[in-house]
This record gives sequence, structure tokens and C-alpha cells, in this order.
Amino acid sequence: MAAKRYNRFTYLAIGDAPTSLYTFDVLTGDVTKTDMPEYNNGYDALAYSWPKGLLYAMSRKEQSTLLVIDPSTKTITPQKVTGLPENNWMLGAVSPDGNKMVICGLPNTKSAVLDLTANPVTATLQNPPGTGGWYDWAYHPVDGRLYAVDGKNGALLWADPTRNPQKVELKENVFPKAQAGSSGFASYSAVFFEEHGRLYAFDNAGNVYRVDLRASTREKPIDSTLIGTAERVGRGKIDVDKLDIRDAGGDVTEQKLPPAYEAIQFEQKPRQENPWEEPINGKPMLVYSFEVTLTAKLTQTGKPVPVKKWRILFDEVPGSVVKTEAAKVTKARQDHRFILDTPGDDHLIAAGKSLKVHLRLYVPKETPLEKPLKLGNLAARRLA
Repeated sequence: MAAKRYNRFTYLAIGDAPTSLYTFDVLTGDVTKTDMPEYNNGYDALAYSWPKGLLYAMSRKEQSTLLVIDPSTKTITPQKVTGLPENNWMLGAVSPDGNKMVICGLPNTKSAVLDLTANPVTATLQNPPGTGGWYDWAYHPVDGRLYAVDGKNGALLWADPTRNPQKVELKENVFPKAQAGSSGFASYSAVFFEEHGRLYAFDNAGNVYRVDLRASTREKPIDSTLIGTAERVGRGKIDVDKLDIRDAGGDVTEQKLPPAYEAIQFEQKPRQENPWEEPINGKPMLVYSFEVTLTAKLTQTGKPVPVKKWRILFDEVPGSVVKTEAAKVTKARQDHRFILDTPGDDHLIAAGKSLKVHLRLYVPKETPLEKPLKLGNLAARRLA
């Protein structure tokens, strides 16, 4: 069953064995474990097929076995691949049409293309990938090439199956050298694209970067002269230091607002137990009043920090409108969320201090909020 091609998150394979499935929200930086059962034998080479709504990966123990991971049914189904030798398969990507999966393992061994339409799945061997510190790759949504990042020197690479080895270094030092997490391993093990061609990569320490490859097309692929330096995303690190990142799978929607990863502490409560009615443009609406208390402390560490600019975001209710009672904010919607940012850098919350923000959420009368009343998936971020 087809799914959305681009989402607010990408999937992550976490852990050698067992391996768990997580999501990474590119706007908020939240890394969340899904309710998919762990796979005790471990898997790698995670890849997402949006036409089928499925994830694929290679078993780490049974190395010629493909795993079909269904997020909707929470099942993992092993399939033996015909013609595939055993290898430590580490990189995986599904072609945009969902019919092929390209995998590679050790630097000087054959890579392979799996025919996902065949029953059983079959493999066609290709040239070796080549050496270097690259551990994930992803298809550019426009030019169709497979890109990767070398964590040892920050080089941007692409894989050309007609070459032996496939590795083509487009430009060195596009990304900083990867930093290690608590495991001691340093790589860009999670690589994925934004829908128009910005490439994201993050390392084991939680540093997230992106480079703009939107100028690249199938007719005229980008060259080194048009490739700039990757920019840091989100200001702060994401919380993956103690997680063993294996791969990312799936691309994300265009990020029109800058992602923000410095989470600050917050609390929410309804100001009234019941809504009141108030029309908007003649349409009857129910009005719910909430108080959100922002505290200028980092969520991960509890460290007090000054907050000059902040963001509140929460799930959009269909047909709803949000208003603030006093705080000046710019309002936006992205990926079915309300995003409220303070304009400018003059909205200081002193380190360790708190600020109360009063919000009104107007929802269509025919779709009242369920109790207990709350703003769905509320989050708060420090922007400056």
C-alpha cells in the first residue's frame, strides 16, 4: 500500500543486535522509539519504499536474508534472497519506484541490486563500493543518484555503478569530520534527503548538517563548483549519543522553517475545564484556553540558559485556528503542526526563569477536543 513519499520524520535503525526502529523528527530533533518489536538478530542497510509503505533491511546474522518491515502491522518478515552471497551488508536504499533495493557491504566485495518485484527476491551483483568511512546512502529525489558522506574527511560522495569501485568523490570537506558518540564510533550513519534535494546527515554524537544539492538534475548533475559547505542544523545536538545508529530510511518534507533542537522545559494546563462558543467568519467554533509555562532550562541536561527567542509547536486540529492572548508571535503551519515563533531576539526569559504563555485554540464545533484537555505533542524550543 502506497504511503507518503515525504514525511516529517525519517526512520532510524538503532542497535547492532537487537535492532530497534526509531524515528527522527527533522523539525524538532526528537528521536523516538517506535512500537515495532526489536529484532534480536539485528539488521542493517535500512531503506524505505514509499510506493509500498514498507521498510527493508538486511539481517546481520543471516546475511543473505532480506527483512520486510511493515510499520502499519508492526511485523518483520524474513525472505531469503536468491543469488545473494553472505556479506556484512551495511548500506541500503530503495529506488524511487520502489522496485529495486541497492545494498553494499565490505569495501572490496560486490554490491548488489535486489529485485523486490520477484518472488522470491533475486540479486544481481555489481561492482564493489570502494573504501572510506561511509555507512549510509540515499537517492537524490531529482537527479536520481545515490549520495553518501565520508565521516573520515567530510567528503560528499556518490555511487556510480558503472565504475569499479563505485565510489566517486565529488568534493572533500563539505561536512565536518564525524564525531563519535559514547560507543567510540564516528561516522555519518544516517543520511537522507529533503524533498527538493537538500541532503541531511548526522553523526554518532548528534551533530546534524545539511548541504544544498537542489541545483542538481538528472540532465545536469551537480559538480564540485556548485557544492557549498554543509550548514549546521538545529543549533543544538540531537539526543543520540548513547544510541548505536545503523542507518536512516525515508526522506522528509521541505523544511520552510529552520529546525530547532535545543529543547527547553515546559508545562501545559487548560485554563478552563470547558470551552465556550465563538464564531470565526460566521462558523461556530469551540474555544479552548491553555496556559503554557516555558522555563529557561535545557530539557536534556536541566542546565539554566537565557532564552532570547523561543518556539512553541503542537499538532494541528483540522479546521482549527490558534491565537495568543498577549505574547507576540509569528504563526505558521507545517506538516500538520502549529508553529509559534517569537519575532526578533528581544523576548528574554532569564536563565532558570519562567514565562507563562496563554493560547486559545479554536476548533470546529462538530469536533470538540477529548478530555483530558491538552495540546497534542506540545514541544518548546530555544531559537536564540
